[in-house]
Amino acid sequence: MQDVKEHIVQIVKYFRNNHMAKAKFSAAGGKGLVLPSDVRWNSVADCLEAYVTQWDIILKICEDNSKDIDSAIFKKVSNIGLKHAAQEYLSLLKPIAVALDILQKKNATISDAVEQWKLLQDKFKESQNLSLEKLQKFQHRYKQALTPYHFIAYMLSPEKQNYALTPEEKNLALETISELHGNSGLLPLVIKFNARCSPFK
Repeated sequence: MQDVKEHIVQIVKYFRNNHMAKAKFSAAGGKGLVLPSDVRWNSVADCLEAYVTQWDIILKICEDNSKDIDSAIFKKVSNIGLKHAAQEYLSLLKPIAVALDILQKKNATISDAVEQWKLLQDKFKESQNLSLEKLQKFQHRYKQALTPYHFIAYMLSPEKQNYALTPEEKNLALETISELHGNSGLLPLVIKFNARCSPFK
């Protein structure tokens, strides 16, 4: 969706840098147009959200001042297909942006990472905007990101019960514990803790 981003960035730049357009936008109550930044992961989502939520203001300015607004910008703003594509793009980026905000906190844990990946997985499976190809790409990245150690951390977290690990993920975690601490008696304790049975009720 790179072309969508480029078109929106051109519109946002125009309304930030053109004195007349900027003044009209501010007078109409518009604010907070954001340009994407390479050092801020969520800035593309912020850019799209600011544009989509204020699109009606931008469109009215273009229609009321059609002679003074750059014709190429007017054409892009008037393009309903571009607006819908921006909304679709935002619907995919926003959950990722929220997950990133949570996982960049100082108190974020490894088990938080598992929970956020599971949450994204559920959201993308339910999404009407995600093709099978994109969902497969997400699943590939999911498998790259989460290791047996992540699953062990999730199994040992008393707070994380919102999402169940798959049987394969549980087996990977238990096999890893067995390989690392097979003779220590840790494995039966982890199984009991994960099942919330005695002595971990």
